[in-house]
Amino acid sequence: MPNPALALVLRHLRRATQPTGAAEPTDGHLLRRFVEHRDQGAFEALLERHAAMVWNVCRRVLSNPADADDAFQATFLVLVRKADSIAKHDSVSSWLHGVAYRVALDARAASARRRNHENQGAVMPTDEIPTDPIWSDVRVVLDEELRRLPEKYRAPLVLCYLQGKTNDEAADQLGWTRGTIAGRLSRARDLLRDRLSRRGLALTSALVASILTENAASAVVPAALGTSTVQAAMGFAATPGGASGPAVALAKGALHAMFVTRLKTVATLLAVLLFMGAGAGWLWNDLLAKPPSADPEKPAVPYSPIALADDPAQAKGDRPALVKGNTAFAVDLYGKLREKPGNLVYSPYSVSTALAMTYAGARNDTAAQMAQVMHFTLPQDRLHPAAGALVRDLSSNNEKKVNYQLNVVNALWGQKDYGFRDDFVKLTRTSYGAGLTEVDYVNAREEARKIINSWVEKQTQDKIKELLLEDHVTPDTRLILTNAIYFKAEWETKFYKNATVAQPFHISAAKKLEVPTMHRTAKFGYLSEDTFQVLEMPFVGKELSMVVLLPKKVDGLANLEKSLTADKLTEWQAKVKETEIEVSLPKFRVTTPLNLKDELIAMGMTLPFMARRADFSGMTNSREGLCISQVVHKTFVDVNEEGTEAAGATAVIMGRGAAPREAIAFNADHPFLFLIRDNRTGSVLFAGRVADPTK
Repeated sequence: MPNPALALVLRHLRRATQPTGAAEPTDGHLLRRFVEHRDQGAFEALLERHAAMVWNVCRRVLSNPADADDAFQATFLVLVRKADSIAKHDSVSSWLHGVAYRVALDARAASARRRNHENQGAVMPTDEIPTDPIWSDVRVVLDEELRRLPEKYRAPLVLCYLQGKTNDEAADQLGWTRGTIAGRLSRARDLLRDRLSRRGLALTSALVASILTENAASAVVPAALGTSTVQAAMGFAATPGGASGPAVALAKGALHAMFVTRLKTVATLLAVLLFMGAGAGWLWNDLLAKPPSADPEKPAVPYSPIALADDPAQAKGDRPALVKGNTAFAVDLYGKLREKPGNLVYSPYSVSTALAMTYAGARNDTAAQMAQVMHFTLPQDRLHPAAGALVRDLSSNNEKKVNYQLNVVNALWGQKDYGFRDDFVKLTRTSYGAGLTEVDYVNAREEARKIINSWVEKQTQDKIKELLLEDHVTPDTRLILTNAIYFKAEWETKFYKNATVAQPFHISAAKKLEVPTMHRTAKFGYLSEDTFQVLEMPFVGKELSMVVLLPKKVDGLANLEKSLTADKLTEWQAKVKETEIEVSLPKFRVTTPLNLKDELIAMGMTLPFMARRADFSGMTNSREGLCISQVVHKTFVDVNEEGTEAAGATAVIMGRGAAPREAIAFNADHPFLFLIRDNRTGSVLFAGRVADPTK
């Protein structure tokens, strides 16, 4: 648990370096700030964040308080020397746990040697924990077995149990889905239980979890120790050879052990390759040249640009496959968003387009994962021309004298002098009309944010304001890909304003309120199924429509949402027939800001968000690599007697029968779903849910 005294001291120390209102940085961001700028505030933040966990480990292994102080300090001295080579920057807590345990064991062994020398008596070797079940503290053995777990099980255990993170917070930090976190935590507890059982300790998984949680709450780090550790670490980073003392000796011993372990690993690999008789010389040179932080799971592959298919007829012919995939993605995304309470509106077309531009720079496993989640079935050389054809089709109304507006625009905003690939810039400009504007996220990020927000506001007729918040743009931002869509149209058959009256709207079976409700009897597209009704109301020109899906029961929306699939949506729309309908529809205006990172990760798009594993080499050849940090989206919809106005914007931030004679009643007096659909292409431009028209 956080220690108030230590936290107060460290916050005071770095007050000058912490911007007011700044977002909570990740461990990876803090490490990069320290490595690149020797930012003392970044190191202090890491110390404050992980001090309790490290202190707990040291105290469990070492009974002598002075030895525990030395081991605690030594752990963070090792961190300042190894910050640039920690392979998984977002698993710092797991790395620190292992270092703290190893350093504490070394300190205990050194203490035993001192006592042996002083007393000239035999003592039990202490560099190995006894396996006898009658030992003094099960918690120490837990640390040992925890250190031996594979990283994928150790990291979530350390975060959730030793540092008190929620599953969602751990998922964000590790770039995993919530389901992955829950599954690996369960498996990790079982593994720990089995390992302890082999050592004669019969504990249930629940008891293992309880002991781990108890550990997280038991540390009170002395504020003076935190302050002295910061000072010692800064000195050790500046002049490692000149520092001395017990903590320094422990840190140097740990660093030497790491160096020896690495040499042994390299030597073993070399011996294996020499034995195999192929490629040994190349690998040896590569291992020596490659920085320790290189990710072994992302091997270098030759870069190949995308050669776009130059056939307008094929692009137009591929458009239905693209629209079908976009619709499937729209429904999948709604399946995740529907878990949010209250009103909801989003533009699946805007999200798809922004991520399609991002996909143009993805390669290998990252591209494959994005294609699967986005339902991109066309190869890249055909998908992007098809997307361009769709943009032109949707915007073709600008060339006609029509009474509606539908504008789709895209833009790239890249870090100046960053070196984006010419073929990527050309592809996004050719297929999406997205020009690249250079901005400075490093030195003028607030100015860059305002420029992008101003562009979005202008393209959406001032309906989407503040798409990017202050914490969305950081000094690590290198590229933001934006899409903006604006729609305004009158109904083909308008509602009479004097027919709008207050009418009950049933928020639930037990609660209702009075809302302004529009009324009109006319011929509209209509379908009645067992549990719901579908109403299609065209806008002027009948090229676009609003589709309303209304459950027949007041509390039937949840079941309708669960049954919604892309195929069923297409089937229902195909069965709609023009029918005399008496429509009652509440006026509503909804604005929904969304951060889609969690939803996209939960849908399976994990690699694009993972620093050091995402492959966007199609955008730039920069060695620092890029990953998606956020996908922010905001949509506005206003439905009234005259028609509908809607706007949406997305930013991918990177480190995307026969009519009956009598009228049928369609009374939307309880929660319902709606879509705004382009009838020419079948594209779902906007979608949402109205749970309370007054909000």
